[in-house]
Amino acid sequence: MSTWQGLRATMGSLLILLLAFVLVAWIGGAPPRVQVVPGGVVPDLGDDQAHRTPGGLLKLEAGSNGRGYFAIGPDGEFTPFNGSVDIELEPSKVQAARLLATPISLTWRHPFAGLPAARSVRIANAQGDGRTEERLRTFLFADHGELPVVSLQMPMGALLDPDTGLLVVGNAIFHGPKKMLIAEARDPRWWKYPGNFHMRGREWERAGRMQFILPDGGTGFETAVRVRINGQMTRGFPQHAFRLGFREPLRYDLFGEEVKEGYDALVLRAAGNDQIKAMMRDVFQHRLCEGLPFETSGHRTCVVYINDAYWGVHHLRPRMDDEEVARRYGIPRKRITILEDEARLYRGDTAEVARFERLANLTGAWDGRDAAWADTLLARVDVEGFLSYMATQMILGNMDWPNQNVRFWRYSGKPRKERPLDGRWYFIMGDSDLGYGVQGPPSADMFLRAKVMDVPITRLFWGMMRWPPFKARFIEVAEGLLQGPFSTERSLRELDAIVLLMAPEMERHTARWRKPANVDDWRAFVDVMRNFAQQRGPAVRDQLRAFAAREVDGQKP
Repeated sequence: MSTWQGLRATMGSLLILLLAFVLVAWIGGAPPRVQVVPGGVVPDLGDDQAHRTPGGLLKLEAGSNGRGYFAIGPDGEFTPFNGSVDIELEPSKVQAARLLATPISLTWRHPFAGLPAARSVRIANAQGDGRTEERLRTFLFADHGELPVVSLQMPMGALLDPDTGLLVVGNAIFHGPKKMLIAEARDPRWWKYPGNFHMRGREWERAGRMQFILPDGGTGFETAVRVRINGQMTRGFPQHAFRLGFREPLRYDLFGEEVKEGYDALVLRAAGNDQIKAMMRDVFQHRLCEGLPFETSGHRTCVVYINDAYWGVHHLRPRMDDEEVARRYGIPRKRITILEDEARLYRGDTAEVARFERLANLTGAWDGRDAAWADTLLARVDVEGFLSYMATQMILGNMDWPNQNVRFWRYSGKPRKERPLDGRWYFIMGDSDLGYGVQGPPSADMFLRAKVMDVPITRLFWGMMRWPPFKARFIEVAEGLLQGPFSTERSLRELDAIVLLMAPEMERHTARWRKPANVDDWRAFVDVMRNFAQQRGPAVRDQLRAFAAREVDGQKP
């Protein structure tokens, strides 16, 4: 046999051995996927306590048939067990490190070392030839004080894959919609660069599991969840917001209210534009406005882990849309119309756009002398709520308003006597992350801003101000807000309460996101809000006195 023939024979034998090894490894090393069978009871955890010590044991007990399954992490295959099994609990450091080291924005910065990692276990019971639906249990090795924890689990590819991952810049520039690509070409700012996080719609929704862990370590709820990126311009920021959709309405009291109908969706917000500063402006201002005659959003500040990686502080919020309005008032969603910004249709009946624009335009041209038009306005608009809404936006200094962050709605079913189902227009407080001193000083003149912004709601407002009773009532409402809900004393008290909750977590949060750079910088941004709370009242009172004495387009007050 020649040397060449011997070499070929040797190579052939090695190839056969390699193929055999791969085949054996493939057959024996990966458990077959187990089919999900609806129904059934999940394994009993025994001690359902999320707070654990590294190296401790988790004891899983199977159900009545004595067989169960468990899987470690988001991509682990299910392993069967009989009776019970002990699982050693250690932080998922490698998995978390992969997530933390992946750039997820053009301005992303690598987190500092030392952040905590969790450990998640997915569990199911044997059910016939398959298994029950899985449940998520997350175990924490760090103390997060009085903040609850939201744990999200989904396949890593759903987050990081360049073609399908939600979090990354990825390949969106190659397959993004034309509108998105043109917008970035016309205005090439970093946050508009086409990333996967800019993609929208159900095709950019990923399935996962969500667990809400209470500060004492107990589980508030655990559920299947559909996750997509949420927001507008802030989608390109490193800390993305998430929309959380539920298969069945979530009946759990998150915001201190009686939950008659469950939530179809929630938003896990990252404070919008304020994520790089005080991280609380929007939730703080909505809290100040609780109980006022327009819609506001509750919040639950929390710590988030995604696939066991520490994701920092977020705010869990209801999603203010037609489904949320329907939930609050127990009415059909199809009977709700919501307009936004410059009276564009957000949800509902297209015909309402022209009707509202006509109402705003006629009011804008009103000379304020015909009391019959005042009666028309009272019949078509919740005037008390509208005046409170306008005064609120002006006092709080929302610099991203009134050309946007505006929403208002009406019930189009058979009118009822009680508000807000009487068919009038009612107002919804929008995002306020660019208010409360972030872009304007405490002396900012919001009357001037509302005057130069010629949009439907400002036409409605300035037309109303030509009728003396409406103008007098607006001034009275504004004074009442300054003395009560927006007083310096109450504002500082509510601010301190949120700071007290967030402060113990902000060292980790700033290490995770690097903006603000550190806790001292964060406290400096909070002090800007504190200064606004102390100085805004006197400035607005001066503006109100000048407004009271001023003619509105030639009409005496």
